[in-house]
Amino acid sequence: MAYGRAASSRFTQVTEARARATQVRVDASTVTDPQKFKEYQDAQNQLSGALGRLLVTVERYPDLKSNANFLALQSQPEGTENRIAVARRDYI
Repeated sequence: MAYGRAASSRFTQVTEARARATQVRVDASTVTDPQKFKEYQDAQNQLSGALGRLLVTVERYPDLKSNANFLALQSQPEGTENRIAVARRDYI
């Protein structure tokens, strides 16, 4: 069943990327330290890429959209993006 393997693989990638992204500590020094900022950007880019691949998988399998757990997962990136925007605004 290719559908199950593809979806499972994508969910695993998102979970791993999310775990790496949340391990990166962000504070005022992150913006001024090029190495820390690059680490933060790389983690966010990996998470964005994994989420993008997951969404492509979902578009191929519409029945997955109706799953309540998946709908909850879709709202998490929006919340994360909002928290990042607030942190950027507060820093500036």
